[in-house]
Amino acid sequence: MNVKLFSSVLILCFGTLLNSTFSFGQTSALYFEGTPGSVSNGNGTLSSADGYTIVDNTDFQNADGIVNFFIDTTNPIKDYYVDFATANSALLEPGLYTEATRYPFNFSPSGNTNGLDFFGNSVGYNTLAGEFDVIEVEYSPTDVITSLAADFIQTGDGNSAFQDYGSIRYNSEVPLDILDDVPTSLPDPEPSTWALFTESLGLLTFWTFLRRSNS
Repeated sequence: MNVKLFSSVLILCFGTLLNSTFSFGQTSALYFEGTPGSVSNGNGTLSSADGYTIVDNTDFQNADGIVNFFIDTTNPIKDYYVDFATANSALLEPGLYTEATRYPFNFSPSGNTNGLDFFGNSVGYNTLAGEFDVIEVEYSPTDVITSLAADFIQTGDGNSAFQDYGSIRYNSEVPLDILDDVPTSLPDPEPSTWALFTESLGLLTFWTFLRRSNS
């Protein structure tokens, strides 16, 4: 085997891994997919790189623990919105927020829950249940969000046939994962990265074995 050629392949694999894990450049984008009749009703990606504007409207609410994103498509009836809220009004931190109900009705006299609402394209739910996973969040000294990466899943109007999965990135270097099928639960943030790492490690082990066999 050509050792130099194999070394080049191995370096390329590790280089791809590093670029995947440590993404250079920040991204603002929304990816969504869902079942027929859901808010998503299919799938799509709205990215700042393609001319879409993603705005953090959190200051408009002026409340801790509430994050509102507006995705401007330049057509008001096709705009999208993503809302997150914590049950205890604490600032969002990395972690999984379960048992979410529709924001802003998650705040009620009978008890608060985590809040979630993904809607747009002139479609939304009256009630919903879901959860969201905050992968990354950064704040300015005045607690204004400067970067956020989160995944979410919601089921609408008590009908399990209406399900939406989405990923939002706001000034974030976390890769925007796009899945082939609608999941039943939130996936790991970067499964493809770990798969590539395992493959590269296997190649390295195989290369070491060949060198020992030839010596």
